[in-house]
Amino acid sequence: MKNLKLFAAGAMLALSAGAFAQDIKTDLANFEKIVIKNDGKPEAYKAELKQLDKTYKKDANALGQIARMFYNNDDTLNARVYAEKSIALVDKSKGKLKEVEGMLVLGDLFYNAGDPGEAAGWYERAKATDDRNAIAYEKVAGVYRKANPAAAVENLKELTKLDPTYPANAVAAGFYYDAAYAGQKTWGKTLEYFQKEDVNKLREVDFPRYVYVLYLYSKYEKCIEIADRGLAKFPEDVACNRYRFWSLQALDKNDEAISAAQKLYACPKYKAYAADFRIEGQAYCGLKDYAKAEEVLNKSLALDAEQPEILKSLSDIESGKGNKAKALELMQQYLEKYEKADFRDYLGLVSKYDDVIKEALTQEDKAQELELTKKQDEVLAKMLEKFPGQQLVYIYNKRANTNSVIDPTGAASAVYYEKFIEAAKAEDATKYAGHISRTAQKLVDFYTAQGNTEKAAVYSAMVQPQQ
Repeated sequence: MKNLKLFAAGAMLALSAGAFAQDIKTDLANFEKIVIKNDGKPEAYKAELKQLDKTYKKDANALGQIARMFYNNDDTLNARVYAEKSIALVDKSKGKLKEVEGMLVLGDLFYNAGDPGEAAGWYERAKATDDRNAIAYEKVAGVYRKANPAAAVENLKELTKLDPTYPANAVAAGFYYDAAYAGQKTWGKTLEYFQKEDVNKLREVDFPRYVYVLYLYSKYEKCIEIADRGLAKFPEDVACNRYRFWSLQALDKNDEAISAAQKLYACPKYKAYAADFRIEGQAYCGLKDYAKAEEVLNKSLALDAEQPEILKSLSDIESGKGNKAKALELMQQYLEKYEKADFRDYLGLVSKYDDVIKEALTQEDKAQELELTKKQDEVLAKMLEKFPGQQLVYIYNKRANTNSVIDPTGAASAVYYEKFIEAAKAEDATKYAGHISRTAQKLVDFYTAQGNTEKAAVYSAMVQPQQ
């Protein structure tokens, strides 16, 4: 957007005097496109703004909408100018006009400037001017939403009495959302109140907040569902498109994720974001299209070179190229640097060790096999410590196998074969019956050789007769 050329007054997208429909919704939508395309370059649409101003200079409602459009596009100067023009017409009407958007915009400007007291004054004035304006009530209730969201939620009761159809739970969720961004631990409350609300009552501002917190709590299916509801009404919403895309990738629906990414990038208000390209790269890795993955990940790194999460995808790319040792190295770096690495990430590291151990076996390099197996066993031990109770059947079986290589006597592996049998019985004895029987036979053989007839008898009872 920064590199776009300025649009001259007579350029293709310019709004000439004759082009105005004198319908503020249409005219403002067309004008906003020019504002977005010329981000931070007001001189590029000076003539169009002058014509817009001339057309609607006596319309307090239209002037308030113009102010809000500028506010939404981070032009605080013009937002204030048009808010004040709208308010002047309301004042001049001596109570006849109930248009309060200008007052709300001024309140928002003061609030964002760190002056909640002045903001509250404008919100209260809006409420007094139009005592049935739900947004004015909401703004008054929410002035201190970051500092004390519970009190702000309590103040919504007045509004609920005024309008029973008002989405009070969604507004309350918004208060907790703002408090969370201000540093309070209220993400859980945000999700709780959004889940209480009727989806049909959600407003444009609610959808992006709701999908974000759903993604934050790894509720990917629900995130996609709410994003779809939002996009049916507001198809160009950046947050809804983004978290729908991210959720699809998190669910390994990689083809759909890539399609969703393209929709995100096509949104008029989209600005390049490193995480988007990183997650798109993950999707391409999932499809084993490593050339495209590398291309997209390079875009991500160009925007932000410090992304430990990206090492995981780079590791997958190296695996796809056959560079197993390099893939393992990158995966190790990923787990060392990325604090939020989960159980699946550690499983990925174990898998990368499997790859390089197979290469060592192929080359008949016993020393290398032993060294790598010891390191893999250390990872498995860390997983038991870091993720207690998760996939014990897999981990104990895997540790039994690694320890059988580390200690050929069988003493070390016997401990983990026993733990495997315990975990398998606890999880699903029927499902693992065959594996339990084969493992029990190994233990019978080991304890018989050790002269431990008591333990050999215990495990002998678990061995199924051959069919």
